[in-house]
Amino acid sequence: MPLCHPYFVVPVDGDSAIASLTKRALPRSGRPSTSTTADNIDKIRTLVLENRYMSVREFAQECDISTTSAHGSLSDILHMKRVAARLVPKD
Repeated sequence: MPLCHPYFVVPVDGDSAIASLTKRALPRSGRPSTSTTADNIDKIRTLVLENRYMSVREFAQECDISTTSAHGSLSDILHMKRVAARLVPKD
């Protein structure tokens, strides 16, 4: 049997291609994310409103999360970006 990418494998046992792709798209089991909880997002939001000149590293230290998680929370969840060393909402 030749090796190929799992998305190109023909489904077996009567599964449709859509159903087999949907099964792969389900969230993985394991440890849940603890950095993007509602408490951390609210804490970052209040810190931004108190001081827009804080660095991402300072936000991460205050919330006890990684710098990458703090940056992701600011940009992806809170939709903020840096403009002239100040955090402002994205347009």
